[in-house]
Amino acid sequence: MRSPDVEAIRHLGADIVLLSPSLIGDKRLADLPSTPIPIYCHLERHPLAQAEWIKLIAMLIGKESAGSDFFGKAEQHYNEASISILEVTSRPTLVLFKDNGFIEEPINADAFLEQIIGDAGAIVRHPSPDAGTSPKGSATKEAFWQPEGNGGMFSYEETAPVAPDVLIRDIISIVHPEVIPKDSIWERRFFHPKR
Repeated sequence: MRSPDVEAIRHLGADIVLLSPSLIGDKRLADLPSTPIPIYCHLERHPLAQAEWIKLIAMLIGKESAGSDFFGKAEQHYNEASISILEVTSRPTLVLFKDNGFIEEPINADAFLEQIIGDAGAIVRHPSPDAGTSPKGSATKEAFWQPEGNGGMFSYEETAPVAPDVLIRDIISIVHPEVIPKDSIWERRFFHPKR
């Protein structure tokens, strides 16, 4: 995590500063006139709960209506996508991997990713030495959770919490292409079937 530019914050003369909780207590920020507010959106388990924090941020900068509109559209599109898979008969099981170019390493999904994969009509199988078979009626699919080429995970991590409706469509296009065909969704660079 990048350290905050204390001099830039001081120069702006902001009334409040939104910070990662890990920066609360940072001694370099103690003498600032700004009030630090920790943002805990990363603790939200549901993707829409993470996205809803945009309403708080918008309210703090005087854009409450725009924030509510933005979240409302994301919520509507997310729910439409999750409803689109209600009639599917199979729920593929995904085994997630990191691929750093040298090795393929299985990874566990966090609550955010597990929820969004579930809402997209799939099941996450957590890797472990004693992992059993896939749940009955499911087909196992391996998938990487890793950027292809340039772009990097930082771009994904900064975007996914405010674009869960984009991410769920991308996952549906992978696990249920009969519902949402493989289209050119931005997030596809970060979640793609294992080759």
